[in-house]
Amino acid sequence: MIYGYIYKLYCMDTGECYFGSTTNIKKRIYKHRNTTNDCISKNIIERNNYIFLILQEGKYINKNHLIAIEDNYIQKLDCINLNRSFTTTNESYLLYAKKNKEKRKKYWEKNKDIIREKQKEYRKKIGKKYMREYMKKYREAKKLKSQEE
Repeated sequence: MIYGYIYKLYCMDTGECYFGSTTNIKKRIYKHRNTTNDCISKNIIERNNYIFLILQEGKYINKNHLIAIEDNYIQKLDCINLNRSFTTTNESYLLYAKKNKEKRKKYWEKNKDIIREKQKEYRKKIGKKYMREYMKKYREAKKLKSQEE
């Protein structure tokens, strides 16, 4: 069990909200105020007219439990959070793919010959292994069938 907090940064000028979670309030506020903060919350902090509200506090099963509750706020309420805090592996991949589509396209164009060559080598290597296993199973099945007759 961990003790944690779900919080909201609310900008009094724009009405923007940012949701977060932490197990250490003082440390998290410091990180938000730090000049090296590259989080979207920086937009609210820099205006210097915000309220820091604790929405929930208490015991949680683990960090993932705390983050899942934070994510619930992010999904259901209007906020400026760019990233969801808790996603499945598949959701993470889809978000990554969407975010990096152009980057991946440029990489492919630059390296397509190398990538295709490696794919050929892989298929060749895996193909032989697959055929050996397939033929072994085929022979065993044929042998069993002839024994039954």
